[in-house]
Amino acid sequence: MSMVTSAKWGNFRGCIPADHLREVGQPGLSGPRSSTGFDHLSFYRSIAFDLASQGF
Repeated sequence: MSMVTSAKWGNFRGCIPADHLREVGQPGLSGPRSSTGFDHLSFYRSIAFDLASQGF
């Protein structure tokens, strides 16, 4: 079983192209990651808008 397969639960929406430090917006690592384009602020903003649209 792969790590991704074992980590899926609920409504799986895909994988994040970032390590943990980039995922949480570690100070000193600002801006989108150049190799993947992952931007933690955009990521969490999209989660907040999604939750708000569902009435949470």
